Amino acid sequence: MTIPKKTLLSFLFSVFLFSCIFLIAYPGFFNVIENRFYKPSVTAAVIRETARDAEIIDDFLSSLQKRFSSLLRENSIRRSFLAENNSADIFERSRIFGSLMETIPGLNSICFVDLNGVDIHYSVFHSDDGIEDLPFNEIYVPAHEQYKLNYHKERNELIFSFSFYDSTDYRVGIALFAISVNEIFDALAAAGKIGYNDKLIFCSSGTGSSLAGIIKAYPGISEKNITSEAVLVWAGKYQSIVSVRMTGIPLVLVTVPSEYNFWFSRIVREDMLLLPDILSIITLISIFLTIFLIVFFVFNIIQNRTEKNKPDAAGKKPMDLEELESITDKDSIEKNVLPSGSILVPLDETNDMIYEQNGVPYIKNDVLENKENTDEKLNDDFMELIDSVTDKQN
Repeated sequence: MTIPKKTLLSFLFSVFLFSCIFLIAYPGFFNVIENRFYKPSVTAAVIRETARDAEIIDDFLSSLQKRFSSLLRENSIRRSFLAENNSADIFERSRIFGSLMETIPGLNSICFVDLNGVDIHYSVFHSDDGIEDLPFNEIYVPAHEQYKLNYHKERNELIFSFSFYDSTDYRVGIALFAISVNEIFDALAAAGKIGYNDKLIFCSSGTGSSLAGIIKAYPGISEKNITSEAVLVWAGKYQSIVSVRMTGIPLVLVTVPSEYNFWFSRIVREDMLLLPDILSIITLISIFLTIFLIVFFVFNIIQNRTEKNKPDAAGKKPMDLEELESITDKDSIEKNVLPSGSILVPLDETNDMIYEQNGVPYIKNDVLENKENTDEKLNDDFMELIDSVTDKQN
């Protein structure tokens, strides 16, 4: 198969032009694409994905907080803490809290502590371990606050603290609900945001049991090392993307704030934010094909114009439409338009409205311009035309 000359020239010229551009722009070309286009786009996508994970956690915690708050407003529960309570209210309180612990498998304990931090008014546990060992100043909720969220590292639990009032609106103490952190993992897994091989790392603040942040990590990450790095990032000025130092693995910490006053971070490999080699190859191919098509298109236009103006074997150029339109007189028509041997002969020397071409009579185009009695004369001439045709046939 023979390759057309113009195609081969277009290809060779495209290769040459592409090579020149590539050699000049290659040192900084991909850096520009990566830093100005690819990396900002991928970074924004990772931040949005991290924010969606944080939103799922916020929604889960918000649902728990609203559910616990609504139960503490139940009249039977509030009356059960009066000095003169009755057995019906106490039974209803046990039924409500028992049903709550059955519907929330990760709810490990419920406890009502007096404001002195010593006396316990009521408690129910899934295990023999209570929560009396928690420092009271950390779980204490001031009267002007609705609730507080804490993290118990040894028990791996999140603890909701609420101010509690009896039916006379007297502040009795602090209500505590301890829930396993596995419930948050299950909430993310149910939403398809985490795999069962991944893990969540919970970090408390350095000053107490307050939850400082949650880290979404993958297997092989050292919890101790990443926790120390993350705490430093959270303690400093907030940044959404920060490189962290891990042995042999370049990583970045993607962080977004939570509505519950803690940070949610995600660990990703740094090479995820860099332009992959396959995309570099695709970019080069796209640029080459674009240059080739442009060159091929330009060569075709030039060649078509050259062939159009090329003289024929007799040395004559093709007659343009404009030249044909400029021919109006009889001599020009006979010379340039009509076949050889054809002439225009008036049917009647005194009649300038009809002419004969190749033995066929025609009415001139300008018979209707600036003529008096045009209709009558046209009818007479038309009749004369019919008679002449009839005579010729006879």
